[in-house]
Amino acid sequence: MAWSTSPNEDIADNTERSKRYRKYIYCTLNAIDTNKLKELSEIILLSGQTDNLLKIFKELGSAIDDVIASLYSKKDTLNELEILDLKNLKNLFEKLLSTKTVVSEILNQLLLDYKDDKDFIKTNNTKLKSHVYALLKQIIKKSEETEKLKSNIISI
Repeated sequence: MAWSTSPNEDIADNTERSKRYRKYIYCTLNAIDTNKLKELSEIILLSGQTDNLLKIFKELGSAIDDVIASLYSKKDTLNELEILDLKNLKNLFEKLLSTKTVVSEILNQLLLDYKDDKDFIKTNNTKLKSHVYALLKQIIKKSEETEKLKSNIISI
C-alpha cells in the first residue's frame, strides 16, 4: 500500500509518517491475537473495506495516543485536580480505552463469523462485503464516541 499523496512512498517504508501510521493501527489492533491478524487481514482485503477500516483504526489509535500525550504534558496540573475531577478523568479515560476492546470484540466476531461461514460470508463475497460494511458502521460509531471522549479529556 502506498500513500495517495506520495505514491512512491509505501506505508511499510521506514519514514516518520509510515511509522506513526503503523503505530496507530497497531495501537488499535493490539488486543487481537497476533496469530489471527493474518486471517483478519485477508478477510478485510476480500471485503473491499481495507482503506476505510485502516482509516478508522488509525483514527482510534491516534485518539488514544493524543490523549496520553496531552495528559502527560499536563501532569503537573493533574496533581492539582480535585478528587471529583480525577474520578471524572479516570472514567472518561476508561471509556476511551474500552473502545479498543469493543473494536477488538467486533473484529474477533468477524473472524468467528467467517470461520463458521455465518450467512455464507465465507463462500459469497457479496455477503462478506455487506457483513463487513455493517461492522464498519459500528466501528465508525465507536470512533465518533472516541473523538468526543478525547475532546472531553483534553479539555480537563
